[in-house]
Amino acid sequence: MRVLLFFTCLAAAGCTTLSETECRGTNWYERGRTDARVYAIQPTIARYAQECAAYGVKLPESDYMDGWRQGYSEWNTGGRM
Repeated sequence: MRVLLFFTCLAAAGCTTLSETECRGTNWYERGRTDARVYAIQPTIARYAQECAAYGVKLPESDYMDGWRQGYSEWNTGGRM
């Protein structure tokens, strides 16, 4: 059951597209942290950057990656939500 839930969440995360409001208003540190902690996936900043570029928004990649590294270290040591 957990495996099914994991893949459902992973599929949902992979299918989303960001709105202009999300591109401009997201806390990218927290988004990176959540991506790593909850989904345990590789960083997806490239996909986010491509989606947000359509709105003329340049993402703070270093903020996202700092959050992703923090979230991954939490996930990797068993600090799952």
